[in-house]
Amino acid sequence: MYSFTKFVVSAACALAFSGIAVAIPSNMRAHQLHAARAKGGRNGQATYYNTEENNGACGWYNKNNEHVIAISQGLWDETSNGQGGSSSCGRTANINYQGKSVTVTVVDLCPECAYNDIDMSPSAFEALENKDAGRLHVSWKFN
Repeated sequence: MYSFTKFVVSAACALAFSGIAVAIPSNMRAHQLHAARAKGGRNGQATYYNTEENNGACGWYNKNNEHVIAISQGLWDETSNGQGGSSSCGRTANINYQGKSVTVTVVDLCPECAYNDIDMSPSAFEALENKDAGRLHVSWKFN
């Protein structure tokens, strides 16, 4: 009877501690994945818009000749400051298209954009391609 009880207690402890051992690496992977996504590159569509129509969602007025962008609602929400704003406001990013590159600043929200898509000022867009192209498939990442 003693050895059976010892076996049951040992098995219960092994099961309890194996759950902790599995949970820790899983949690670490989720944290590492979030950090990698924050630093990693993104691929998406780039369009352009008239930045002079209104103040951007960050609260600033920008001219069309400034190199600025609007990010998607998904990215905006992911970096929400809890007061309707985003910690992405003022953050810079590098955008690449067919060997050309431009550095831009986040100033606005693009509700229509898919998750990794961006809406650029006309001058930022033209640093990569003529506006007649209308839409570009770009790679980009936050600095």
